[in-house]
Parts: sequence; structure tokens; C-alpha cells
Amino acid sequence: MVRCSQEQKCQAVLEYTYGEKSVSQIAEELNISKETVYSWKNKLLGRKKKMGKDKKINSIKNDTIVVIDKNSNLKEEVTILKEQADLLKKEIYNLQLEKDVLTKATEIIKKDQGIDLKQLSNREKAILINALRDCYPLKELLVVLNMAKSSYCYQRTKLKYDKYKVLRSQIKTIFKESNNSYGYTRVYLALAKSVKRVSEKVIRRIMVEENLIVNTPKTRKYNSYK
Repeated sequence: MVRCSQEQKCQAVLEYTYGEKSVSQIAEELNISKETVYSWKNKLLGRKKKMGKDKKINSIKNDTIVVIDKNSNLKEEVTILKEQADLLKKEIYNLQLEKDVLTKATEIIKKDQGIDLKQLSNREKAILINALRDCYPLKELLVVLNMAKSSYCYQRTKLKYDKYKVLRSQIKTIFKESNNSYGYTRVYLALAKSVKRVSEKVIRRIMVEENLIVNTPKTRKYNSYK
């Protein structure tokens, strides 16, 4: 059995009442019986017995308009809700992107999560972008890190060719063997023993880039209680 909406019922009765269509045409279009059309007519036009024919027809028109208005309002509300949902999804996506960048910065560059991403060097930003390229588009990562595409391309090329690659490994090894106690001066002296002529400034820069920080034990204040 075909179920018709109130709007379709009103429209069918109007067409039949005005003689625009016959009962057979209406029944065929809506895939219903003629008796159903007569039943709709009796229900809609018989609600107020004293009402004249013109008033009955106007009442049906008003009912139809109300149904159409309700449907239009519902469509507008659905459209607004969809737009709000899209905005929320976009905000959630951006927040997740920033969170992932901060987490990756902590893992790779050993930066504190509270640091401003804009304070990172271009080299550090390029490292982060390379690590997250499989998860996010390059354009979005550049916006979050406030980095120009040309700067990223330059740093990416520079990262591929690192003339201090061997030196970095040696510095890391010396620093690790010293139990994280050698500063750049002592690392320089250790490299000098292995006949490695390198500037102290280069060693200091590499140690900063690799986050090789000397462990300094905390000194306790004098306490006369003992």
C-alpha cells in the first residue's frame, strides 16, 4: 500500500475539486484506488459541515501552504545544522593537526609541548613536515608551522645532503660515552685526539641541533640539621 504525504493528499483533492484532473488520473499517478481519493476528499472537505465550497477549498489551500512552509523550515534548519557540523569537523581536524605536530616535535626534536611552533628553526620545521607528510597534506602543515614552501624545499634539499653526517655520529658517540657530561669544548678535545680538525662553533651548533644537553646535578643547600 502506497503511503502519501499530507501535502500530496491536499494537492490531489484540489486538483479533483477544481476539475484539473479526473479521479482516474489522480489514482493512476499516485498508484492508489479511486475510493482512496474520495475518502481524502470527504475527510478534508467534511471537517466543517457548515463551511461553503469556496471556504472548504481555501481551507485546503491553507493546509497545503502550512505543510509546504513546515517542509521549507525543516530544510533550512537541516542546511544550517550541516554547515555547523562541517565547521565543527574542520575545527576538530585543525586541533588534531596541531596536537600531532606538537607530539612529533616532542618525539623528534625533543621540544617541550608548551613551546610556540613558530619559534622553531626552519630546519626543525622541515624535519617535522617530513615526518608528517604521510598523514597530512603539505599545504596544511606549512600553514600550521608558518613556513613558506620555498623555505621548506630549501631545507629539504639541505637535509638530504649533510656534510656533517659522519661528524654528527661521532659527536653523539662521544657524548653518550661520557654519560652526557661532555660540553662542546671537551667533545672538541676528544675529536682532536682522533685527528679531527673541526671548529668548536660547528661542534656547538651540531650539539644544539641534536639536543645534546649536559646533565648538571642539582646542588643541595647546606643544612645544619645533620
